[in-house]
Amino acid sequence: MTLPAPRVLVSECEGLQRDLASVKRKVASLKTAKELAEAKVAKTGESIKVLTEQKRQASIHQRRCIEIDSANMEELSSQNKCTAMNSDVTGVLACIKHWARGSHAALMQIVMAVIACFQLQDDVASELGLQQNATNQYIVQRANASMQVLKQCGNEEQRQQYRALLAMLAPEMGADMAARTAAALGVRRASKPFTEAIQQRAIIDKAIAHRTAPLAVGDAVVCRHGQGILVELEAGGSCAVKIVVGEYSHISRFATAGKQGARLHAPPLSFFSAPRAKRSDGLSADVLNKVR
Repeated sequence: MTLPAPRVLVSECEGLQRDLASVKRKVASLKTAKELAEAKVAKTGESIKVLTEQKRQASIHQRRCIEIDSANMEELSSQNKCTAMNSDVTGVLACIKHWARGSHAALMQIVMAVIACFQLQDDVASELGLQQNATNQYIVQRANASMQVLKQCGNEEQRQQYRALLAMLAPEMGADMAARTAAALGVRRASKPFTEAIQQRAIIDKAIAHRTAPLAVGDAVVCRHGQGILVELEAGGSCAVKIVVGEYSHISRFATAGKQGARLHAPPLSFFSAPRAKRSDGLSADVLNKVR
């Protein structure tokens, strides 16, 4: 067997090496092309996801983001209200819980942001009674300020006004609100004016309750001729009223108690107390003697 010449073997080896290098370059080129293709596919997939999400968001926006019209006062039906609040997918409560992440502070931020966004401050305050509470507090402050002016009782008129205002605002007898009412009005709970005001208000409340009953003989009444005591009241409507003026009295008789006759009705109620027999601001005996 004749072996090829060394020069031929070297040439063949070089040819094989060139072929191997060419194959390696092709393999590397294929790997690069594969990687580029895979990257392109991945990028295309991401683009598809983004476009799909954008399309979904646009659909949600078009379906959900309906402008609120203050003129539209249509309310939810009971079924829709339950779904709107409690649905696990689209419900308001589920959405708020999701974004609050269990945080009470975050919940308050969301609620306050919603109120501010839709300008619901006045509506929420009205619904919760906050405006009424503020009004009540303002009224109490004004009554307290009036009390501080009148409680000086510089003259009989001021004393009467002070006692009348106390009687108007006095609590019921035996109520637990006495101490709180006195504190709100800026007066002492055990003071004589406040105690007497509670008693006077009890008398007035009793008179108000009595007015629901029909008039009866012995009641104080007002008739066409003035105020007096009802002494007669017949089933047919005729009546008689005893009117007392100083030391004199007179009985007025009427055929009917209505507008064509006596015009009989209960006397008007007043929160003013009876005038005092002795007054510190009255004229002394010496002054009266000099005037006479």
